[in-house]
Amino acid sequence: MKRFVVTFLLAGSLVGSPHVLASTMVSTISDILIFGDGPLVYVYPTSPLVGVPACAGSNGPYYSFLLTRPYAKEYLAGLLAAQARGANVTFFGYGDCRDQSVSETLAYFTVQS
Repeated sequence: MKRFVVTFLLAGSLVGSPHVLASTMVSTISDILIFGDGPLVYVYPTSPLVGVPACAGSNGPYYSFLLTRPYAKEYLAGLLAAQARGANVTFFGYGDCRDQSVSETLAYFTVQS
């Protein structure tokens, strides 16, 4: 069986500026919460987060991203599909709390079969 890998990049924000990615981890997805007042999406991996910045973690172990970001709908679709399949996801965080002040902001991810 072919290995299927889907990578979603927030290309516009990754080009032209240096980034240090704080957390990188592989996990399946436990929960996805869409918070309409944010408008934020919270992604809860089944494994504990590692390497998150100091600003993250006080409100729970999750990544977040704004639904107003470029490719946010594609991020959400990919994450929901990965959760439904029980696929391993490699998460890459920005290294800071851009979209919510208490959680690592998701930079990009890969979905593996």
